[in-house]
Amino acid sequence: MSTLLLANWSLREWMGISNIGPLKCSNMNRYSMLKRKLLNIKYWIAGYSKTEQCIRRTLSNYETDALKEVGLLISAAFMCPKLLSRALEIALARLDAYDSILFPKHIQYYKSLLFIQKVCMVSTSAEEEVKKHYIKILAFAFYDKECDNLDTSIRISSTSILKQINKSDMPSLQSHTTFMTCLSHRDMNSMESQG
Repeated sequence: MSTLLLANWSLREWMGISNIGPLKCSNMNRYSMLKRKLLNIKYWIAGYSKTEQCIRRTLSNYETDALKEVGLLISAAFMCPKLLSRALEIALARLDAYDSILFPKHIQYYKSLLFIQKVCMVSTSAEEEVKKHYIKILAFAFYDKECDNLDTSIRISSTSILKQINKSDMPSLQSHTTFMTCLSHRDMNSMESQG
């Protein structure tokens, strides 16, 4: 099954809706079919449940345009606390994957950070769990692998997560955005070098 089919099927299973037909995927080339089959074999050997397979596929590099599936996963996670904790655990583990030229992981990083960001906005238990892994997320605030817009999105997502998990620890004083803070530090450094 393609990722979209599995995500749709799993969401319908969690919601108890079984009479809706599966969504069809089109334009699947041989490379992606081979990659999908290898991924299925890998997950079968590892003994993952169907739910865990769906989470792993959604947060993987398998499909680059699967943000709709990440949205479905976020929705499903809010409906089932058990799924939320498992998906959050997998998303945090996905951030540990080694990024190389042969196997780039920037799409996986972005999907995982996006998932973490959205669940932290609503769930306090997710926020507490993410606080334990703030060092891992902090590294992505400086991510730069020449992926243009995706690099920027990764940095923005990680910065947003860090601000979200630290908002309860900070007093309610007026704060600057990270962008403004960076600009002001840059301007201060340039004024010091001129003066």
